[in-house]
Amino acid sequence: RELQAMGEDDRCHVLVKGFRTDGGFYPVKEKAHKIEFIGDSITSGEGTYGATEDTEWLTMYMSSSRHYGNLIGKALDADIHIISQGGWGVLTGWDNNPNCNIPSVYEKVCGLAAGDFNAALGAKQEYDFKWQPDVVIINLGTNDNSAFHQPAWMDPVSGISYKQELTETGEFEEKSRERLEQAVIAFLKTIRKHNPDSFLLWCYGMLGYDLNIPLISAVDRYRKESGDTNVAFINLPDTLQKDYGSHMHPGYACHEIAAGVLIDYLTKKFGWEEKTRRGNL
Repeated sequence: RELQAMGEDDRCHVLVKGFRTDGGFYPVKEKAHKIEFIGDSITSGEGTYGATEDTEWLTMYMSSSRHYGNLIGKALDADIHIISQGGWGVLTGWDNNPNCNIPSVYEKVCGLAAGDFNAALGAKQEYDFKWQPDVVIINLGTNDNSAFHQPAWMDPVSGISYKQELTETGEFEEKSRERLEQAVIAFLKTIRKHNPDSFLLWCYGMLGYDLNIPLISAVDRYRKESGDTNVAFINLPDTLQKDYGSHMHPGYACHEIAAGVLIDYLTKKFGWEEKTRRGNL
């Protein structure tokens, strides 16, 4: 599989029972670098296949084969890990559902795979974090912004409603903004706890810049509170109308542009060599 987990469908699995081959298995050459990507539907590659007019909910439009993370991995000879889920944020999902946040599953093995069957296979167990990335790239905030513009979400069990609020003038309501910033700070602390030497890079912007100020503020607050200077924030280019793909998500052209920005950033910061010519991404 090269698409995100379908967590709500406990019947969806890929199980390897064995291999039949007329050849042999050989060690895979170790890559020069390791990069972890954390995000939402953008990082799941939604929109990288299909046209702008394609709006049906089909998984064929969602693929990690052509998204910015894979392009970066190829260009920089990096082994990559991806933790992403469409519609999820750092605090809530796009619809204000507080259960749909990436930090809640980050520390688990296949944390997005729900149901008893997946649990029996080992999902939801504690992840050991033995794989240590050189860089962790977090691309979250797009769905958190959507939550400010959606109706409240009501928990069907408790009856409690959750809503990120705007003021009458369209500004972020103070308590709602603080909840978001605290979620960012807490997640950065969690990532740092498990990746003590990794460079943490929060990126944002492929679908608008509404949360720029709160996100930059949160990263800066984390840096000051923790004394951790091995962290930064970067904007990615917004998607032009001509570059939208299916599901009104960034298309392949936009992912190429975003990958180029991050490749330039990483090569300049660390002196990494770009293994693949930009035009051949």
